[in-house]
Amino acid sequence: MKKLIILVLFFSTISTYAQKQGNIWYFGSNAGVNFNTSPPTALTDGQISTWEGCATIANDDGNLLFYTDGITVYTKNHTVMENGYGLYGDPSSTQSGVIIPHPTNKNLYYVFTVALQGGSLYYSIVDISKQSGYGEVIEKNNKILDLSTEKITAVKHKNGTDMWVIAHEYLSNKFYAYLITKDGFQPTPVITAVGSVMGMSYTSTIGYLKASPKGTKLAAAVYFPDKLTEVYDFDKGTGVVSNPVTLTNFNGFGAYGVEFSPNEKFLYITEHDSGIPCNLYQVKLPVTSGDIKDRSVSIAKLDGFGALQLASDGKIYVDQVYSQYLHAIEEPNEEGAKSKFKENAIYLEGRTCTYGLPTFNQSFFAEVGFSNSGQCLGDITTFKLKSSVSNIDSVRWNFGDAASGNKNSSKQQNPTHLYEKAGTYNVTVNVYYQGTFATYSNSVNVYELPVVSLGNDTTLFYGQSLLLDAGNPGSIYKWSDGSTQRTLLVKSPGTYIVQLTSPTGCGGADTINVHYDQVINVGLKADTTICVGETIQLNVALPGASYLWSDGSTNSSITVNQTGKYWVKITNAYQNRVKTDTITVKHYQFSSIGIVSDTILCEPQLATITATGAKSGETYSWFDSNKTFLENNNGTFHTGLIKTNTNFYVQLTNGKCVGDMRKVSLIFDKPVATIVNKDTIIVLGSTVKLNGKGGKYYHWEPALYLDDTDIPNPVSAPGDDITYQLIVLNDNGCTDTATVKILVRKQVSIPNTFTPNGDGVNDTWTIRYIDRLPDNQVYIYSRQGSLIRNFRNYSNTWDGTGSNGQPLPAGVYYYVIYLDKNTRQSGYITIIR
Repeated sequence: MKKLIILVLFFSTISTYAQKQGNIWYFGSNAGVNFNTSPPTALTDGQISTWEGCATIANDDGNLLFYTDGITVYTKNHTVMENGYGLYGDPSSTQSGVIIPHPTNKNLYYVFTVALQGGSLYYSIVDISKQSGYGEVIEKNNKILDLSTEKITAVKHKNGTDMWVIAHEYLSNKFYAYLITKDGFQPTPVITAVGSVMGMSYTSTIGYLKASPKGTKLAAAVYFPDKLTEVYDFDKGTGVVSNPVTLTNFNGFGAYGVEFSPNEKFLYITEHDSGIPCNLYQVKLPVTSGDIKDRSVSIAKLDGFGALQLASDGKIYVDQVYSQYLHAIEEPNEEGAKSKFKENAIYLEGRTCTYGLPTFNQSFFAEVGFSNSGQCLGDITTFKLKSSVSNIDSVRWNFGDAASGNKNSSKQQNPTHLYEKAGTYNVTVNVYYQGTFATYSNSVNVYELPVVSLGNDTTLFYGQSLLLDAGNPGSIYKWSDGSTQRTLLVKSPGTYIVQLTSPTGCGGADTINVHYDQVINVGLKADTTICVGETIQLNVALPGASYLWSDGSTNSSITVNQTGKYWVKITNAYQNRVKTDTITVKHYQFSSIGIVSDTILCEPQLATITATGAKSGETYSWFDSNKTFLENNNGTFHTGLIKTNTNFYVQLTNGKCVGDMRKVSLIFDKPVATIVNKDTIIVLGSTVKLNGKGGKYYHWEPALYLDDTDIPNPVSAPGDDITYQLIVLNDNGCTDTATVKILVRKQVSIPNTFTPNGDGVNDTWTIRYIDRLPDNQVYIYSRQGSLIRNFRNYSNTWDGTGSNGQPLPAGVYYYVIYLDKNTRQSGYITIIR
């Protein structure tokens, strides 16, 4: 009886270690990813559009149960869950929610929600058995912490059943670790005062808190102005946090996303800012406190990095604000560049990222998996276990091949298996350790060998071709002649071999012998007339053939420049066909071509060229500068628009022969005025050296502020905005002009009030002369520190509305203006209505 009880408890423990509950993600602007497929695929049916925090949960088989943005709970059918509205999270809270299954009651789920910037921490309860399996919120908004940062994470207790939910108090250095047991949520937390005080400003509550997958470490990112990340040890038996390590001096607004590698050897951190490249750091653990740049390597640098989240495929996915892709760290257990950052790893099918990715119970992602090789029928499939679990007691494989009988399982860590039939097999590996186990299942495909048939050996006649098709679309091909296409066009005899690798990685091959007969399909052209001095070639080349000409030559061609009758006897390569052919050659003489005149052009224009010298029956052929034929006419040629030196050619033709080409040159001599200087802004009192090019003679207008108006490079000392015109002239009297504008920068004047009431007066916040500073950036904050508007290259257009286009209430707001990379101004602006 005791053995039976132990067995029942053991399999109860097994059922709680599902690995697919984190396989469905919904986040950003209606974006989603399904990790039940390989590779992961985009989901486009999500209903949440969240700025940051979100959470999803699937069942043990990876099927969606529900998801939330911290305010509204959506069912697996993407409708609002019964009583699933009005939760006290916030879509602009970094981690506005996390969903934790009850340790023993499969129907109950705890939804923890975190309010914005120093708000409270709550939990609600979902009973998924309600409403015909679509679920119902049966308890809502139970407050458990009055003041909380925007940080929350979860990981399994050391006993493998209970769950820790870990938060951090606002305006303190205290971690709160709450336990969920078989008896439900335990309201008395384990409180640890350790590390930095978080929340000295509203924005410093921002940033992710993560537990490592095995639950032995924590990491917290602290946003602007603190700009730091702390790493801690976590005792998953007692809930105590210890041994803080502080990493400082992040760029931009500071650290935002954090995530551990499955083997806990590395910590990954993103820093965030808009408009400037930010780093994705890899920190090798353990690490000591110090400057992040001295304690890490940057494995990627992009504008607008956001959250990081480990997935069930063992990769860490990287969010980039407003991107339609998720990036990936493909080998997070490897050091430096070997971690393989891949940009644009998953296309979101037109949906976009914002700042956040779903928050999960990090124990979902303890690394257990396998790789396999040998996927073609007849190959022995080799499996290699991948696991971050230490102290493995035993391994149990099921190859999904029931027909193989007792060969369908193995206890080896890296076994092999021979599949007798092609198909898809669901392979499962269970890794047993420390009284429990982790499991991983994936599909293994065994593919049929491709069938390759080039057909039977064949004989072709000369001039025929044979298209060989290796079939099997999408394969990689290698022919005996080195070509790599699916098809090969045969035009000569020989033995042709193709080897291919199908899209499934399986190989096939075939051979065909192609023989040839030869038809003599060459001969001399019809009788012809040639010009005096012209040489033509009589060519009857046929591969492998032999020849005898009337002059005794045995080559495939002869050169002729005299009149007469010429014959050739051709015998084919196979000595079974003979052909004799004859041609008569006569002379033709042309007169010289005369041209009325060449023309010099100062401006783009049409031109007319007249040629003379043709006899009756002859016409003129005209050609462009590349000697490409344009037209035949009676000697008058009208050009197109001429904008540069242009050559034309003309020759006489009688329809059979052509004369020598005569070159006709049109000279385009228009100068091009060029001012090297771009339109520019200078400080009042400075000078600008103008740099003109393009002519022989120069003149600048107006003369105001210039030291000389008739040289290429005068110096201007403008006292106000001015536009100069450069006039250039060449020896042929052709001119051209160019202009340059010089703006004189004056001190920026920032008003502290404006009245956006629609009366046409002072309706926008007008900062005088800011348009002279094209790299300016303007940020508007509420008095509580929330960013409500930001502008790049601000052009005096803000009318007192928020990011949603609605008018902001009258009152005082805080601004920060970066006039350029080195100059920052800040203060208060009052909206009066």
